[in-house]
Amino acid sequence: MNKSSVFALLFILLICAWMVSGLFSSEPEEQNQTQSESQPFSVEVTVSEAQVTPVSLVVQGQTVPERLLEIKAQTAGRIEQILVSEGDSVRKGDTLLTIDMEDRLIQLEQQEALYEARKKTYKRLSQLADKQYQSESELDTALANVKASEAAIANIRSDINFVRPVAPFDGEVQSLSAESGDVVSIGDPMLELVDNSVLVVEIQIAQQRVNEVKKGLQADIKLATGEQVSGKVRFIAPYASSESRTYLAEIGIPNPDGKLKSGSSATVTLHVNEVKAHYVSPATFTLDADGRIGVKSVGSDDKVEFHQVSLLQSDNEGAWVTGLPDTVRLITTGQGFVDAGNVVTPVEKAAR
Repeated sequence: MNKSSVFALLFILLICAWMVSGLFSSEPEEQNQTQSESQPFSVEVTVSEAQVTPVSLVVQGQTVPERLLEIKAQTAGRIEQILVSEGDSVRKGDTLLTIDMEDRLIQLEQQEALYEARKKTYKRLSQLADKQYQSESELDTALANVKASEAAIANIRSDINFVRPVAPFDGEVQSLSAESGDVVSIGDPMLELVDNSVLVVEIQIAQQRVNEVKKGLQADIKLATGEQVSGKVRFIAPYASSESRTYLAEIGIPNPDGKLKSGSSATVTLHVNEVKAHYVSPATFTLDADGRIGVKSVGSDDKVEFHQVSLLQSDNEGAWVTGLPDTVRLITTGQGFVDAGNVVTPVEKAAR
């Protein structure tokens, strides 16, 4: 046998040996692959229990006083003295300023004297009329004169009261728009009173949410000045604004000591309802084939389930959602590698 024949025979033997070794070694690999395919994928789960959670509506608003009234002159004259200063507290009935009385008392005395004279005239004519010595027209004129004097006296007395305007309610002097010596006419502004005994927060409610807000509803308010207070809804407008399509609502906050100041902005949280919800991490959210947001869980049969959820409210750490059973095993790690219907091996971790 020549050299080339020997080399050819050796080459054929080597190829046969390689094929035989590969045949025997492939069996364990196939077995390992079958075992790997049959073993369920492991996911991390946590047991979540639904909790009764308040549903809140957060809106921005501003604080206004219970009452803000501009005191205007109800009679003409020169201001003699202003008895209050800006920032002063006043009680209902306190005199705020005085206007020169001028000749009002003299006018009153004249009208009272004329009234007495006209009453006597009317009485005398009535007696004559009873005896048919006086015409009815003259008697009617005398009675009209009496009534005119009564009206004139009432007007002068009212005008006298107007020279000493008083506070119509307890409050504080917001501003002064007149000074001593000023001559005022009827309707001229003199000062402004504010009543902060109740602080009012005005908010605008969107038309989509207005039916959730009721009178007496509890509200938590954070004022821009730093205070955190509570109040109740006391008014909801029956008609929406034509410009914004929102409804004005008012929240009353008791403020008997006047510490809370009006005019600041406020963040209002209205507790409109309570529902059962789960608190979940944003990392658990996923989308199904239709693009719906939800979370994945593991059922009692260790199969993956997809639950579409609705977001109630959220913070920096998570969100409250509805749409889940009261008790559920949420997949917290590995949800991206499994689909609904897959059998998995759940590894439980402590619930949040």
